[in-house]
Amino acid sequence: HYQGGVDEVRMYDRALSSAEVFHLYAFPFDLNSNSPLTLTENSQEGIIIGEFNATDPNGDTLTYLMTPSLPIEFSPVLWLDANDSSTVIDSGGAVSEWQDKSGNDYHFTQNDITKCPLYAATSLNGMPTITFDGSNDYLSISSRLGFSANPDISVFTVTSFTALLSNDERIFQLGTNYHGLAVTGGTGSWCWRFNGGHERYNDVSINTAALQAWVRQAGTNYAASRFFYNGLEQARVAGSSDTSSPTNVGEIASIGKSTTGSNFASVKISELIVLNDSSEASRRAIETYLAHKWGLSYGQPTSDGTFMLESNGTLKSLVSLDRESTSLVPITVRATDPSGNYIDQN
Repeated sequence: HYQGGVDEVRMYDRALSSAEVFHLYAFPFDLNSNSPLTLTENSQEGIIIGEFNATDPNGDTLTYLMTPSLPIEFSPVLWLDANDSSTVIDSGGAVSEWQDKSGNDYHFTQNDITKCPLYAATSLNGMPTITFDGSNDYLSISSRLGFSANPDISVFTVTSFTALLSNDERIFQLGTNYHGLAVTGGTGSWCWRFNGGHERYNDVSINTAALQAWVRQAGTNYAASRFFYNGLEQARVAGSSDTSSPTNVGEIASIGKSTTGSNFASVKISELIVLNDSSEASRRAIETYLAHKWGLSYGQPTSDGTFMLESNGTLKSLVSLDRESTSLVPITVRATDPSGNYIDQN
């Protein structure tokens, strides 16, 4: 009996020649940029950054594309992934612990079996998710994950609300309520909520798998908060206490409800990533990764979101780039031959 993984299997209804076998197993190699990848200050959208080239043993024409960078490239503070079953500790589907993949060991737990959310292997676009019932399910940790009161922060979630039960249904909260940080859905729309103010965006649709990104820069007031839905920034439609700022430093965080009250969320959560980073490049890269992984709609025309790689190996920018705000942007390039053999280079 074989124990291990299988990457690809091909079967042919005839015997292949030695030349055909060589062709199938002759992988491209030596993938590099033709010159150092350099940027000038405030490079404009569409500028050519560089050219990539690789060698094919058969002399075939190679095509180039970008593959999404993994979240670990962006030093996540928290990374919870329902698709990684090794990080979901459950008994009969009841999740007692959702383990952090960031390396920071911020594991969210629930000790009361009657309050555990439920794991399902194929519940969101045919993939795993953890469902919070909107009644009493939640996970929590006695930590604010190392964040200050008013930090650089980006919160990414892949969710599907199963019902809209109240105005304020908390997906993720950091700190205790008063002037803390919470990202929410519900009948009150997608919101940043601070318990001392809020910023409200577009309406929530039930039974719709989607990607959300909540972004705030350090030291800013409530009005400076931003929200993106499937990669598109949403306009603020209402709010309160716009000139106030977060001040709460409570050492607690929760998923599925408020850290101090109820505000339970009736929601499926498949992935939750938190960065101590509010940059455009990081947001686009994480959104691209999540959209590709979970089969979600995403408006960027490339697999990166900051750069576009043409099939001939030409790398162009999709956004204006400023070295003060973006110093490092990891990309992964793939060169593929007509037989499907490829080489990846980070």
